[in-house]
Amino acid sequence: MGETYPAGPYGTGVGAILEPFSLTACNRMGEEATWRFDSPEFFASNLTVMSIAAAWCVPCQRESSQIQREIIDRYRGRGVRFVQVLVQNADRTPISAPTCNRWVSSYGITFPELMDPMFLTSPFVPRAAFPGNVIIDRRGRIRWREYGSDTGLASIRTAIDDVLMHPDP
Repeated sequence: MGETYPAGPYGTGVGAILEPFSLTACNRMGEEATWRFDSPEFFASNLTVMSIAAAWCVPCQRESSQIQREIIDRYRGRGVRFVQVLVQNADRTPISAPTCNRWVSSYGITFPELMDPMFLTSPFVPRAAFPGNVIIDRRGRIRWREYGSDTGLASIRTAIDDVLMHPDP
């Protein structure tokens, strides 16, 4: 594939190619604040885990408190890129920078925390069944997705392990 993100057709189901997009990270400055799905960092990773959350969502809060230990630290050096997308404030209005910054501070987040006030990621959380979690391989293919889970990060870890063990479906 080289350094070119695959052309569509794009989709949101497992096996489809995820359409690339850009969002702003509240915990990055300058050029690093613009997060692109198809950036050079994408090609340097074996897979990308995207978690979609809302500030009012209790399972999202639980996951966020565990991500550093259960995903970031556990898969360090294994080519796993992680990003979380916040879409709504606690009052269900579109996400704001102050809420995003409080979220980052509350959960000790070191990975990119993106704001999606237009809810571009809505196809991954039907009927606002948060959290939504998606794993995309280095070819842009959606390898796993789950939404509305209250099982914590166990299912994500299992899916990451599977994609790392079987990089080509």
